[in-house]
Amino acid sequence: MSDIAVLKAKRLQERESIRHNAKLKKLKNENRKEYEKTRSSGNSEILRMQDRFDSEKTSLKSVLEEKLSKLRVIQNSKYIEEKKRLELEILNLKKNHNDKIFEIKQNQSLEVGRLQESHRKTIDNAREKYIKEKMKWQTYDD
Repeated sequence: MSDIAVLKAKRLQERESIRHNAKLKKLKNENRKEYEKTRSSGNSEILRMQDRFDSEKTSLKSVLEEKLSKLRVIQNSKYIEEKKRLELEILNLKKNHNDKIFEIKQNQSLEVGRLQESHRKTIDNAREKYIKEKMKWQTYDD
C-alpha cells in the first residue's frame, strides 16, 4: 500500500477511535446519570420506608405502653382486693383459733373440776370407810 493509503487508514482509524471514545464517554455519562437517578430514588425510598417503620414502631410502642398501664392498674386493684381478702381470712382464722382455745380451756376446766369432785368423793368415801372400820375395831376393843 502506498503511504497515502496508510495515512488515510491511520486518520480513519484515529477518527474512528475518537468517535468510539466519544460514544463510550457519552454512554458512560448516560449510565452514570441513570445510576445516580436510580440510586437517589432508591435512597429516598429507603428513607421513606425507615420513616414509616419508625412511626409504626413508635405507634406500637405507645399502644403497648397503654395496654401495660391498664394491666398494671387491673393487677394492682386485684392485688389490693386479694390482700383485703387475705387479711379478713387471717382475722377469721385467728377468731376461730381463739374460740377453740377458749372452748378447750373451758372443757379442761370442767374436766379438772370433775376430776377434783371425783377425787373429793373418793377421799370422802375412803374417809367414811376408814371411820366405819375404825369404829368397828374400836367396838371390838371395848
